[in-house]
Amino acid sequence: DGLALEYRLVLLAFFLGTLSFLAIAFIYSLMQGDIILSVSLICVLLYLLRHTLRAFKRLYKRFRLPPALAHSGNFNAQDGSRMVDPLVQEA
Repeated sequence: DGLALEYRLVLLAFFLGTLSFLAIAFIYSLMQGDIILSVSLICVLLYLLRHTLRAFKRLYKRFRLPPALAHSGNFNAQDGSRMVDPLVQEA
């Protein structure tokens, strides 16, 4: 879908780390004894989660590679062409 595999994996790891942080903060807020504090923290965390999801969606769209620049990994072309190294001069 346009993103190189490495970029997708890095974005996924960062996204999962951010969600893990928000989940731990959510659980910590429930462990507190005060219900007003817990409810207010949960509201703030849900607000942050909404904006985090929007920011990740924006990042995904911004750094998506155009299909013309994405490599499929098939470097053995069947049409007779071959890859040429620009640093190697042919005789």
